[in-house]
Amino acid sequence: MKTNLTLILIIALLTVLISCQPSDERPGDEGSPNEVRDTGNETVDVNGAIPEVDDETQSNSDEEPLEIPFYLIIDDSTLQDNLEAVIHTQDPVTIQIIGSVSADCELVAIHPDEGTISLGTWIGETAIFNHAFPYGENHLLIKWDESVYDILVISGAPEPREQGEGCSGAFMDLGPDTVWTFMLADDRGQVTSWEYKVLNWMEPGESGTAFSISMILMGGIEQDGSPSTTLDMYCSGDTLYINNAIEDGIRTIWNTTYDEGTIYLPSELTAGTTWERHGTFILDSPDGPLNGEVTEHLRCTGEERVAVIAGEFDAYEVEFRIERTLDENSMLDEGTSWYVPGLGRILSVSEDGSRRLEMTSYTGITPRYQ
Repeated sequence: MKTNLTLILIIALLTVLISCQPSDERPGDEGSPNEVRDTGNETVDVNGAIPEVDDETQSNSDEEPLEIPFYLIIDDSTLQDNLEAVIHTQDPVTIQIIGSVSADCELVAIHPDEGTISLGTWIGETAIFNHAFPYGENHLLIKWDESVYDILVISGAPEPREQGEGCSGAFMDLGPDTVWTFMLADDRGQVTSWEYKVLNWMEPGESGTAFSISMILMGGIEQDGSPSTTLDMYCSGDTLYINNAIEDGIRTIWNTTYDEGTIYLPSELTAGTTWERHGTFILDSPDGPLNGEVTEHLRCTGEERVAVIAGEFDAYEVEFRIERTLDENSMLDEGTSWYVPGLGRILSVSEDGSRRLEMTSYTGITPRYQ
């Protein structure tokens, strides 16, 4: 009887020892709070940290696409489940994020060579940012709730335009019937009226649309003949170019030939836009012809509301500096002009205030408001 009791106690003890052996299953294997999501560009932790992952996790292509919990609009293109955007400009674009979130969110840009830039934080349903992406592969990191989403933004060169498609997309919406009128006032109290008109309009050819702009004195003071200026121009794609300018002042004539491919006006203006025109000229004067060079420096400094006789417009301010060299002598003309998208120049004032050219009317052309 005693032997049987001892045997029973030994069996019970062995049963307890076996039940206490450690299991191969770890507590965090099911329902672990450290969940990892693969966004397609980078694997991210829901707590915002970017963990290291093995090759098997990165190359798992059988998983369903990640559903991001917000709408993302970059440069008018909407991204939902696609985490890649392609833009064709290095100018600032609009980034809009739409979705309901109750926690602080943050947007960070990573440029190819310029490191990390925080674009700001927000809380609520909508956030709007403006940012310029340099050429190459950029990343937008969106910290949303407790997740981080990596958006690949590829910034490439502007899309090429076919030659000969006219003035589509140019800063000025020119046409064969375009006419502007201007008033010119000087510091001597003289006021004259000028008509600017598009002439010799040639439909698109191999090198674009060719035309002339004639500027003729309409009246205001009595002179022998009518001073005039004629610009020989063309537009190719969305850019306006100038070939030649003839300024007939009755007693003197300036005939300027610009370098091939000289830009008269870029397709877009933003603060900091600069361009240059260079050429050679012949001055036909009573003393005979003289040869010289001209260099025109232009720089956009910003945008402001401007009122002229023709109306009130949102215009881009452009500073100009024109240097003419004739033998050993040089002449300098400096000032500021204001340009309206679609309409062109509406106002020009010399730096010393001695001249003011102001638009009074326009037909055959329409201003674009931005």
